[in-house]
Amino acid sequence: MKDFFSLLSFLTPIPVPRKYREEGLSFGSVYLLPIIGLLRGGIAIIPAAVLLSLKIKLVPLIAFSIVALHFIMQGFLHADGFIDFTEALLAGRFGVDAKKVLKDKYRGSYAIASFSVFTLWLYSSLSSFQEPGYALILFPISAEVWSPSSMILTSLLSGEPPEGMGREFKRSSSPSSLAASLFISFPFTLMLSFSLKLSLIITALSLFSLLLSSLLSYYMGKKALGYANGDVLGFSNELCYALLLTVYAAGAYLWI
Repeated sequence: MKDFFSLLSFLTPIPVPRKYREEGLSFGSVYLLPIIGLLRGGIAIIPAAVLLSLKIKLVPLIAFSIVALHFIMQGFLHADGFIDFTEALLAGRFGVDAKKVLKDKYRGSYAIASFSVFTLWLYSSLSSFQEPGYALILFPISAEVWSPSSMILTSLLSGEPPEGMGREFKRSSSPSSLAASLFISFPFTLMLSFSLKLSLIITALSLFSLLLSSLLSYYMGKKALGYANGDVLGFSNELCYALLLTVYAAGAYLWI
């Protein structure tokens, strides 16, 4: 419970007892990350569920609410990592030291451009669901459940950062924690998509997105920094979330 509340305090704005907030940065029991994702996703789809229950099938409005609450329920933490790392990658094209860019407190045009494109990616994926219904609610929750595990895999593949959140996360991650997080994610997605009769397909797409986002994040982190720091992990989480929504939308278009 101590590890769970510590993760909840750091990865969400959900209030927790003060004693868990005052003990500092801790990443014990990282296999619980899918449960954190379930809480974030469950809250993020509440407005969408209310609109659909009232027979208000305005897909753009539903998509906006899910995207906005996706960022809010993580306290913009992973989004900040995504912005920082993509800015470092783009600035590195012109010979700028990626590490200096990551430590710069002031965001430039690359940061604005990358976050704008990323937000449009999420919005477009959710807007691609032709018939708003259970799929438009269930799939974003599944994406929230799976995406945090990409941080564990990315961290395991990468070398240990010299400092910061990435180093603490690396030391707390292990193959057994990855296996446990997947053990939690698999049955959840199977049950979640059972009503759509696509459980095996959705699970396969989820695993594919997890592996692809982790490998891409590992490669880009190694190339730019030599390791996966906290920003690379945040980038991995957001990339996985976006890929999940994209393949889910494609799957819904082809099979539902």
